[in-house]
Amino acid sequence: MANLFIGLANVLMVPLILSFTSVKVLGVIGSISTSGFLVGGAVMSIWGGPKRRISGIFAFGSMSGLAMAAVGLSPSIPLVAGVCGAYYSAEL
Repeated sequence: MANLFIGLANVLMVPLILSFTSVKVLGVIGSISTSGFLVGGAVMSIWGGPKRRISGIFAFGSMSGLAMAAVGLSPSIPLVAGVCGAYYSAEL
């Protein structure tokens, strides 16, 4: 269920960002989001994740949800870029 709702929100992220900025800035935000994937993957590779897997899934899933909700707080480029990076790093 979580992946279904995350997928729906991801589809709406591009029109939201384009509503207050340019395509060039959207590309920069996309690059920051991708770096969040890389950092999250590296951290999980080194750390290995929590011993209790369900606790990790709940904690990181909650962080992803809060990050996604924070995108709607204000039409601010630094806020959206930071939240998107944090969202994608926590999604792993």
